[in-house]
Amino acid sequence: MPNHVHLILKPINDYQLTRIMKGIKGVSSNKINKYKNFKRQIWQDESFDRIIRDEKEFNEKLQYMYNNPIRGGLAENTWDYVGWFLNEELL
Repeated sequence: MPNHVHLILKPINDYQLTRIMKGIKGVSSNKINKYKNFKRQIWQDESFDRIIRDEKEFNEKLQYMYNNPIRGGLAENTWDYVGWFLNEELL
């Protein structure tokens, strides 16, 4: 999506979600700013995290993410959307 991102993460070891998100936001901000020749804030300070408690909720969130580029008019098929990635080994 051009103005937001959805992620489903499973932290490993003792990494806290705040540390993971700080790393993702920091690296991607640096790369975007370098690519676009910007020097500006890319991400908002907050994130809206949620613990997925069971398989039903996981499937609901995954389906929502899958349909998001189609609902946004960015793709007719999510698998053709350049921003879509799914590591099927984790399913």
